[in-house]
Amino acid sequence: LAASGEEGPFWVCAMALYQPEDIPSFTLERQMGPEAGGPLATVLRCADALLCVVTPSCNVFSRLWCLFEMLTAVQLGREVRIA
Repeated sequence: LAASGEEGPFWVCAMALYQPEDIPSFTLERQMGPEAGGPLATVLRCADALLCVVTPSCNVFSRLWCLFEMLTAVQLGREVRIA
């Protein structure tokens, strides 16, 4: 985040949802809730933009969840910035 030149505050989605799904009560479906986008949409409605931080260790454009986050931001009228 520091190298992006952007100023926070930041909400880091990777830390927001429990993703391994090895605990039955913490499935992604249950965390997301009945509304499309669930807590992600709730947070994005309060945000000015979504910052996608690209690193050499992972191609975010090959990860469906990352693309879903960007699509949700665009659908909510939020700017998507790539850093």
